[in-house]
Amino acid sequence: MLKNTFAILIITFFSIQSFSQAIVPDTNSAVCAGTTLTFSVTIPNVGNPVINGINGIARTITGANGTVLNTLPVTILSQADHITFPTTSTMNFTFTARFADDNTPQSFNIEVFAAGVSVNHPFTYFKVESFHPAFNDPSQPLIANPARTVDLCQTGAVAISFDNVLFASNNPIQKATYGTITQYEYLMPAGWSLGGVTSNGSTWIPGSNTVSITPDQTTGDGQSISVRAINPCGGSLTKGPVRQVLISRPRPALSITSSDGSPVLCSGSKTFTMNGMLPGATIQWTLLGPASVAITGSSTSPSVVVAKQSTDGSAILRAVVTDCVGSRTIDQSVKAGPPSALSIGILQNLFNIFVCDISDVEILPGGGGPTAFNGSLQVADDGRATSFAWNNSGTDNAISLSDLGGGAVQVHAKLSNIFRNLHVVASNTCGSATRLYGFSTGVCPSFAPPTDTEAEKAFIKGAKELTIFPNPAQDEIRINLPEGAEAGRTTIRIIDLYGRTIRQIRPDAKISQISLAGLRPGTYFVEAQLGKQGVITQKLLKK
Repeated sequence: MLKNTFAILIITFFSIQSFSQAIVPDTNSAVCAGTTLTFSVTIPNVGNPVINGINGIARTITGANGTVLNTLPVTILSQADHITFPTTSTMNFTFTARFADDNTPQSFNIEVFAAGVSVNHPFTYFKVESFHPAFNDPSQPLIANPARTVDLCQTGAVAISFDNVLFASNNPIQKATYGTITQYEYLMPAGWSLGGVTSNGSTWIPGSNTVSITPDQTTGDGQSISVRAINPCGGSLTKGPVRQVLISRPRPALSITSSDGSPVLCSGSKTFTMNGMLPGATIQWTLLGPASVAITGSSTSPSVVVAKQSTDGSAILRAVVTDCVGSRTIDQSVKAGPPSALSIGILQNLFNIFVCDISDVEILPGGGGPTAFNGSLQVADDGRATSFAWNNSGTDNAISLSDLGGGAVQVHAKLSNIFRNLHVVASNTCGSATRLYGFSTGVCPSFAPPTDTEAEKAFIKGAKELTIFPNPAQDEIRINLPEGAEAGRTTIRIIDLYGRTIRQIRPDAKISQISLAGLRPGTYFVEAQLGKQGVITQKLLKK
């Protein structure tokens, strides 16, 4: 009996299913999310059917490959319940419903009672126009060249163009793309504008799939332009996935080059040019230092002409470049004439240095013992040299030299108790200067500093040379100018082994006093510039 009843129900079900019912819009249509839609249903008059109700339902659909998909229920807004068919062959009725803002398939059910049987007729819509959940493809704008370099201090347009995007269904059983979106919006750096609207950096500005964006002069470096689709079904619905266009606005590095590639000026003049200036930038050239060179002609053009004067020396050619971002200062050394006035300095690993006499002999560690020396020397000139070359007088490989560049040399003494002459040549295209230094790893046998009493007597008496007392010294020194030196016209400097001025005075008496407070123990040079008499230099040992 149960089997017969089941057969009757199945037969009745398929009889009613065979009714030629129709619904508009049909389930193959793309339908708007979040919008009230009117559905029209037509049902044939078979078995005096009655519409018992319409309900949104969540359904589980199993595909041929076993994929399971849970659909969303449609919200039924108004319906006609318990409608009895008229005597005509068909019956038409309508109801309103709204799809959720979701591109997952959504379903509702019409319950029909006919021939004593209640049958459900579900309808599933797979093409809901929604951007939720997001699909990067094909709902995301595909922009060629998604990284743009935009020049600073310019407002040339940034063009962005792409094909209109589509909706995509979140349906592994029946994948589909549908609809064409023509409305988009853009988020840009503050100060940039689109269609006459200037961005505040946080508000999206409407546009199309082909736009021309105008940047301001300075902002946007390291930021981006974002674009996304707007759902035409309603502005409050989920927006499309965002595509970003990265922005780079580098500030070009500035550099100064000369017409022949060299900063050395032997005679005549040469042109120096500033490279990397932004459009609209201004420049002001000046010269700092000795009057060995001079600017001829304009000092406000990207190129400037510098001419050598009668004296040699090194000067600084300074350029102040001002653009829409701000000002930058760039310096270029200009070397007029050949190098001169070489002096030696100590870089590292040299301690307990003793001065044998007024010559350039440095007594270095390892004297008389088994320890060899390894350290660095630095020669300093007046800033005009472009290259340095070192060699030594020995042929027995007792000393090896490794050029470190920039006037520095690594000295490795393999033996103790040796003496060698170190020869250095400083050059540029105008000429060269040479200097010979004594180098010893032994203790100077003639070194015997005078007693304080003897030294003081000699100091007070004065001499034809610059005299210093005490030397070695700890706290302060007194300096007696040589015969013929004029107080008030003489400049005295204490210089370290790197050529840096540590102290400087202009004495108003023949005997003057200089404090050594703050100076580290070691070797220094005391230099007296005597005007027409030239320069006298003495070594000073600070204890």
